[in-house]
Amino acid sequence: MSVRFAPILVIATTAAACGLGITGAAPDDEALAGDAGGAGSDPADAAGAVDGGGSSRDADDQVDAGPDADADVNSFTLTTTTPGPELDLDVEGTAGWAHWGFNANTNAFNQHASFVGAIPTFQVSVPSGGINLRTMSDNRTRITWAQGTPTAVSTGTLNGVYSRDDRVSFTLRVPLGPATSELALYAGLHRAKAEIVVTLGDGEGAPVRAATFDFEPGNADFRFAIAHRVVSDTELTIRWSMIEKHDSNNSNVTLIAATLR
Repeated sequence: MSVRFAPILVIATTAAACGLGITGAAPDDEALAGDAGGAGSDPADAAGAVDGGGSSRDADDQVDAGPDADADVNSFTLTTTTPGPELDLDVEGTAGWAHWGFNANTNAFNQHASFVGAIPTFQVSVPSGGINLRTMSDNRTRITWAQGTPTAVSTGTLNGVYSRDDRVSFTLRVPLGPATSELALYAGLHRAKAEIVVTLGDGEGAPVRAATFDFEPGNADFRFAIAHRVVSDTELTIRWSMIEKHDSNNSNVTLIAATLR
């Protein structure tokens, strides 16, 4: 089977230090989501994407949204593509990986056994009310690993987690240092408008870049690749949020896995 990677958006930026946060806790509610998860349209089939400046663009446009990287400061680029049908976390996550929702368990959080804590688990939040976290079993990318903990081996899971809550946000905070060069996040949406916001560093000088994706009807799966050059230890913050529903009952955003190398 051939694998098609469809470039959507490239964002370049320069940064100096660390942080951004969202807090929350998820209950133990479990459900299988046959209509909610990862099967559906490629991002390249979308009506368009919106960059951090708010302008609408075709899905396969590339955007330079920041200055060239300075050799003396931390810097990163953000590239969005369509995931392939297979993902071996051990191969891609040579400095660590994370997977959520294994075996239809909302609390399941698996990591590379040799890099525990390299990618901390997400925080989830909503503006008001409770959080209803669910599991999905129809991700279009089959995920394997053989060096995991607490589940040592996956021969091919299609699980992930998702939420239908209004304006729900998943947030990851990942410590970075000079030894790594790319963090990739695997996520998706179903009949929704969603936004990814990436920050490298904190304080007034920390840049924030955003990209928005709008799918109605249909689903989309994304691989958000954050290539970085870090000269001093810092923190990368990624927020993946649903900002508008197109189906009041079923619109959702999904979170599957992340890798670091």
